[in-house]
Amino acid sequence: MPALRLIWPLLLAACSLPALAQQVSPSPTDDPLERKPAVDDIVHVTLGGRVKVADVTDMRGTLKLRPVIGLRYGRWRFGVGDASDWLRFSGYRKEATLSYDWLDSQRASLRLSLRVHNLATGEGVDAFEAGRHTLRGRAQFNYALTSRWSLGGELTHDLLDRGDGQTLGAGASYRWPLDPRRAIYFNGGVTWGSARHWQSAYAPSGAAAATLGPGLGALGLGSSYRHTLGPRWAWYASLGAARAIAGPARIAGSGFTWSSQVGVLYFLR
Repeated sequence: MPALRLIWPLLLAACSLPALAQQVSPSPTDDPLERKPAVDDIVHVTLGGRVKVADVTDMRGTLKLRPVIGLRYGRWRFGVGDASDWLRFSGYRKEATLSYDWLDSQRASLRLSLRVHNLATGEGVDAFEAGRHTLRGRAQFNYALTSRWSLGGELTHDLLDRGDGQTLGAGASYRWPLDPRRAIYFNGGVTWGSARHWQSAYAPSGAAAATLGPGLGALGLGSSYRHTLGPRWAWYASLGAARAIAGPARIAGSGFTWSSQVGVLYFLR
């Protein structure tokens, strides 16, 4: 399968990243947002809640209230992680994932994760709602070019082969620090997907989805505001815009879909 021939070399390359990163000595920084968190044997817990709107033009139909739960023990994490992730990288996780920090340095992070994925809604947070589910594996990499600019990439694969296929994503983000406790992030990225991924994602649109092939299919833009209120509390607000491109745009159109969310977090240490 052409997609698998592409994926496995990328996985092998990802596994070699820790060795390569150890050869790079990043310049020291006094910026608290870039300090590497210490790995310890203490269980860290994050609790909270968020209000999410998948489509701001249909708030009544897409508004959802979700709990937020995060656990961290050593290099293992579940859910959104903990306070050590909060202001470091723009890719702060908002999904229910089980992950392992393969690499976690001052400038770079590489995480391998699993999550239950709802094929009907395209979201992990809806894992226990109606619809067909699968287990999605993910490798996610972030690298800070400077104290403000960072690059990211991710690879996903449907481990149960239930139709989610494979995706490759790449993007960049800019962090605008307001002070040591507050920051605004701007980010953008594109997603490549296998034919099975796009066909599954657009299956509700009808028979035309079966004509979709592999290639670029999604563009995403977003911004978020994060505010640490103290050692225990934090809150955030985000606004995102996504649109289909290339083949999927023939089915979904080329207009942007706007989404937003607001959340409050409490960190237990």
